[in-house]
Amino acid sequence: MLKLKKKSTLREKKLFFLFFFLFLASSLFSQEAVYVFPDVKDKIGKHFPIEYFKDSNGENYSSNFLEGKNSIINFWFTNCEPCHLEIPYLQKLQQDLGDKVNFIGITFDNKEKVKNFTEKKKLNFLQITESLEGMKKYGINRYPMSFIIDKKGNVKMIFGIVNDSRIDDIQNLLLSE
Repeated sequence: MLKLKKKSTLREKKLFFLFFFLFLASSLFSQEAVYVFPDVKDKIGKHFPIEYFKDSNGENYSSNFLEGKNSIINFWFTNCEPCHLEIPYLQKLQQDLGDKVNFIGITFDNKEKVKNFTEKKKLNFLQITESLEGMKKYGINRYPMSFIIDKKGNVKMIFGIVNDSRIDDIQNLLLSE
């Protein structure tokens, strides 16, 4: 009878650890899918300050520039290797979604460097360059970092690199009302 009790206790311990591990793993993965950068989650649901950034004429964008279409805003720079890895996925999103969505890249790199890079990589969406001041003001300090903005100009989601595991979710969010 003593042997039976030991087996039962061992089995219970194994089951406990199995369920604990599964719970922990599911919690971590579900949070990662929603907020890759927990320190910026307070931006979700709030206006994206496009007015912090300047157009090619040096004028600040209007605060309502993003209204009317969902947008993806990708913060990046030319020497960022992870930023290079997401380019094919951004291109696929743009190819699939076309003009239904605003595609915007924002970088602190200068206009000429970005122009050469985007021509070489065949990136053909709006690039807002020389934006270090606006990026610092908004608290952007990691790359790549992307924001999905809703039709009202509010942040819907923030995530890191655009890759194969996220592309379907990103596309669905960009097509949602």
